Amino acid sequence: MAVLRQQGWFAGLGSGEQALMLASLTERRFTRGQVIQSENTRGAGIYWLVEGTIRALRQVDEHGPALIHVGQPGFWFGQAAVLEEGGQLWVTVVARTTATALLLTRADYRRLTPQVPGLADAVSTVVHRRSRYMYKFVAETRTLPPDTLIRVRLADLADIRRGEIGDAAGPVVLALTQAEVGDLVGMARQQANTRLRTLAGQGLVRLGHGSVTIPDVEALRASAAGMP
Repeated sequence: MAVLRQQGWFAGLGSGEQALMLASLTERRFTRGQVIQSENTRGAGIYWLVEGTIRALRQVDEHGPALIHVGQPGFWFGQAAVLEEGGQLWVTVVARTTATALLLTRADYRRLTPQVPGLADAVSTVVHRRSRYMYKFVAETRTLPPDTLIRVRLADLADIRRGEIGDAAGPVVLALTQAEVGDLVGMARQQANTRLRTLAGQGLVRLGHGSVTIPDVEALRASAAGMP
């Protein structure tokens, strides 16, 4: 409930509508390394991650899987299972740690949509937001120099995280290793590490064991805007 209530649309539902949603959600537990869903297969439904972290991956020909995102509690995945006829999934999701998620099946999603105001809009909003960030990232990867790109990308990841936890202010903790930051930005690990240390020296990030904390997202983004 704590994780779900961070979602603004869910918090705004009446008690009866919340009860309908909760009665339709199935708890699923996963061990570290377990594949939760595979791309290009039919999905079971929408998952809300409530504990642990996951890795979203996409196969790139013979080069192997590319890291698309690291999801933390509040992250949704599997939307294609309810939005597309046939429900072919776009990414593979693997449990990065032991994880717990709540599943809303395709059948239950369709049954609940007329009864729970805002459910369909909430799903569409998540898809739209992620598409916007992905298009933005593709364009920036082709035009921005590395020092600017890593700042913009981290700020965008922090914005995505703020949307998941319903908090538009304060520090944002991203459950990312420095190697994962490199993967998400499209840099070699050493290149990313060097730039992260520079950002830490400027007070724009704090580096922890398996985490990157952004004390002020707007300051980080502004630092990118002031660069060549």
